Amino acid sequence: MNPAQVLVNTLVWAGELGIIALGMTLSYAILRFANFAHIEFVTMGAYLAWAGYRLLRLPLLLAAGLSIFATGLLAVAIDLLVFRRLRAASATLKMIASVGVSIVIRAIVQVVFSGQAQSFGLSWETLPAMLGARFTILQIWIVGVTISSVLFFHFVMTLTRVGKALRATAENFSLAQARGIDGARMITLMWLISGAFAGLGGVLLGIETQLRPSIGLSVMLPIFAAATIGGLGSAYGAIAGAFTLSLAQNAVLAINFGGLFGVGRGWWVPTSYKEVVSMAALVITLFVKPSGIFASRERPYD
Repeated sequence: MNPAQVLVNTLVWAGELGIIALGMTLSYAILRFANFAHIEFVTMGAYLAWAGYRLLRLPLLLAAGLSIFATGLLAVAIDLLVFRRLRAASATLKMIASVGVSIVIRAIVQVVFSGQAQSFGLSWETLPAMLGARFTILQIWIVGVTISSVLFFHFVMTLTRVGKALRATAENFSLAQARGIDGARMITLMWLISGAFAGLGGVLLGIETQLRPSIGLSVMLPIFAAATIGGLGSAYGAIAGAFTLSLAQNAVLAINFGGLFGVGRGWWVPTSYKEVVSMAALVITLFVKPSGIFASRERPYD
């Protein structure tokens, strides 16, 4: 595969992974547990956007925007119903509860929308090749939306009072409360932002691929791998981890191992083995640096 094509595929996949991993690592930074329900917020975001566009006949951007906001509100509602009651519980118990929540959400999606594959029914123009790489307008949109979202997140977190309060809460919850920051309000805001990012990732995935109730499960391993590689709790590390993982996956798929080892015929890793690359990257990271390659020692959330 052309190196330029590898780069294009890497940017697109990293954008989709990074947006979702960013939301998940934000929740981990404040609540300190692995939230498996976050993966199903991806599914909800995709299906709500599809319902708005295909069933309600809303413009695509409006359907996507409403879906992202609704997914954020869903995350807040689940916190009120489930996780707020478990504030003092152990991280293990919260994680188990999140698995249960994810199963319930997936079952609801399957009952409401059926288990059949759905599609937005959109066609995207393939642009003329550049440096041997081919890409569509949708892929440009995915990369553009990802960059814009990360820049907006950076602006909010570094230049606004709310963002600084969220960062303080993530770094030291008790100290932040002692300094007058409303911890409960910050947690609610965190769920809203985290769910919205998951919903956005779901919309991007859903538009590019087919929708199935298992769409969240299909990205679970890469998302956790990206967040772990970047350092759980490190928002910008999640983006770096997503890019690192995406580059590793696409590079492995592009290498002709037959020619590399002088077998005499071409042999490439099948696309279905991308998950193996995610697992290998996750295991290597846990062995080499369990805190994550891009995690900061002093300020884990930065």
